[in-house]
Amino acid sequence: AALSATVFGKDIYLTGGSTGSSGTVVNTVLKYNTLTPTISPSTNPNSMLETRNRHMTFVDPLTNRLYAVGGININFQNAVEFLDLDTPSGSWESANALNTATLASISGGLIGSLFHFVSSQTLQVLDISIP
Repeated sequence: AALSATVFGKDIYLTGGSTGSSGTVVNTVLKYNTLTPTISPSTNPNSMLETRNRHMTFVDPLTNRLYAVGGININFQNAVEFLDLDTPSGSWESANALNTATLASISGGLIGSLFHFVSSQTLQVLDISIP
């Protein structure tokens, strides 16, 4: 599985991961409504630009953008992409790539306009500026 879950308002966005015994990596985006409780494909585009497994997602509360960072598909990912959650018909957009492509199983947090994270693969702390 190794999907990522992020809370935004009353919803939990579930992104990426892998399926079945083959472990196929996916770019699916599902939204779990905690009030109803129901799970359905996101009304925004229901797929990210990149397939991702063992990645991290977070929401920037100033811009209401959902970010997907790092992970693995066939190789390690250094791609960063975001979705504007205020735009129902919006689409995933690419952001600046990270300095290293070995960013799987990452953890971190947003402080001001910088996202600080560490990767178990690189054992480094990196900062990316959120546009």
